Amino acid sequence: MYSLVKSKFVIHPNETNEIKNWIFQSIGKKWREWKGSLKACAYDPSLTVDEIVAQQVKNDDRVNPTQFKELVTRWFTPEFQSTCGVKRMSRSKMKEPHVSGTKSFARLAHEMATKNNGIHPTRGEMYIKTRTRKDGSIVDDNATQVEASLKKLQMTLQPHPTIQLILQTMTTQKLKARRKEDTFD
Repeated sequence: MYSLVKSKFVIHPNETNEIKNWIFQSIGKKWREWKGSLKACAYDPSLTVDEIVAQQVKNDDRVNPTQFKELVTRWFTPEFQSTCGVKRMSRSKMKEPHVSGTKSFARLAHEMATKNNGIHPTRGEMYIKTRTRKDGSIVDDNATQVEASLKKLQMTLQPHPTIQLILQTMTTQKLKARRKEDTFD
């Protein structure tokens, strides 16, 4: 795989293990994302393995039929189904869900700061950003209430930098208190 990547891309002449490891990590991440997107659009538990493969191969020429059949067969194994069930239960127990996906909050904060002329977002702004979907809707009722109170505080305390610092501290304390309450429930 590495030789294929080297044949298609120009890599720094002093290739190190760090470069090689980064390439393998990047390939692995993209491969997992690809399998996830395939499952999201193709998986239907009411169909058989062969029916799923036939539909996908007909609709998407990027899919190798043999490899895709192996992947779909894996989706139907009891072990895979069990793992999916455990993950589904874990996600349903989340009290503070977010919609930022696999993107880290640090990376998201950096992107927000870049768009805002280097001014880093407050924790309240981060909370709002990570609980708001792309269509503008809020994750759940709890997040809606928190967001409304944060926006109200931002509107009343916005102009003065010292007040901004106090707002950040209050938001941090509020979120920490919520985590403690959730932990001891």
